[in-house]
Amino acid sequence: MKRFVISQNTILLALFFVISACSQKSSNPQPQKASNLAITSINVTTGPYNTQVIINGTGFDATKANDNVFFNGKAATITAATITRLTATVPVGAGTGVVTVSVNNGTPVAGPVFTYQVTATVTTFAGSGLTGFTDSQGTGASFSGLWGIAIDPSGNLFVTDVSLVRKIMPDATVRFFAGNVSGGYQDGKGSLASFQEPWGITCDATGNLYVADMLKIRKVTPDGTVSTIQSSSAFFADYKGVVLDAAGNLFALDAGNRLILKISTDGATGTLASDFAYPRAICIDKAGDLFVADEGANKVIMVTSSGTVTTLAGSGAKGANDGPAMSASFKDITGIAVDAAGNVYVSDSGNYTIRMITPDGTVSTIAGNGIQGFKDGQGLSSQLFSPQNLSIDNSGNIYVADDLKVRKITLQ
Repeated sequence: MKRFVISQNTILLALFFVISACSQKSSNPQPQKASNLAITSINVTTGPYNTQVIINGTGFDATKANDNVFFNGKAATITAATITRLTATVPVGAGTGVVTVSVNNGTPVAGPVFTYQVTATVTTFAGSGLTGFTDSQGTGASFSGLWGIAIDPSGNLFVTDVSLVRKIMPDATVRFFAGNVSGGYQDGKGSLASFQEPWGITCDATGNLYVADMLKIRKVTPDGTVSTIQSSSAFFADYKGVVLDAAGNLFALDAGNRLILKISTDGATGTLASDFAYPRAICIDKAGDLFVADEGANKVIMVTSSGTVTTLAGSGAKGANDGPAMSASFKDITGIAVDAAGNVYVSDSGNYTIRMITPDGTVSTIAGNGIQGFKDGQGLSSQLFSPQNLSIDNSGNIYVADDLKVRKITLQ
């Protein structure tokens, strides 16, 4: 009898564990394996910020908070989600690049390339549009002929205005800085100094300015003291631009002799590149490569630090065609600048526009409708009068020396 009881208890205990295990199994079902994550298509492949893009694929999460969408590595806002379709908003400043998706912060998958269209807004930063040398703030100031423009580490702009160098503070207050209306090559401080025909201007890390002044390269210290650091006795000499590399070497653009002169930190000089058609402006990127606006050739030329010369953009024909770099056309390029991402911007003064050349070799018009004027507004509805040199601040804003006004172009 005792053996029977023990066996019965054992059986009851075994049944308890079986029932308990079954209960746990039914209340904690195994998750279903998700479909393979993949992007099969997107409904639009080009557009500006705020474009709504539908991403088709598999393996997405119907809860949008669990999905992540990136345009060229920049996070986008997801507005709708199913397991096969996501709707996302292109973020500001995304740039051109691959669309990627991840779920629950897992490994992302790549889809097609989305071509980002830059949106530009043109405003007047300083200048009334009337001829003069009035110092004031914003549109209360007047200029008589802006050519060069540069920005210092504190965000102050400096412009060459006929025979003067003038300072524009971040709040758009315009002040005299150096030179006088008489012109000449006199060294000195402030108005005791004179410039003959100051054109291109650049600034070093400590706030010293360097000015391409026809036959001479001039240095202007932060207190307005002007000195001459290079003079040319060459026939036809006409310095139009000047830039510095990270090591402090100076490169002067001699439009008259169609060459770039390198002035090393030890004072040695030599020709880095020559045989341009009529070079009007020069800039330098963080790698030390130079870019030249060759007005005479209707081309943008790239010169490496070792002196290798190649065409960056321009077919050589006069025109206003956007598109692949080698088939694009320009008309009288008079200014040039490069941003931290490697985008090159040029003043296409013959077309009254600002053009952009992306690192992948695509040329587009970002500002100006092709009609001469001073109209502010969105990108291609705005007007430029006579855009000359350009300068870019740390936020990517472009400042244009536009004859009697300084124009600001904000990119998004």
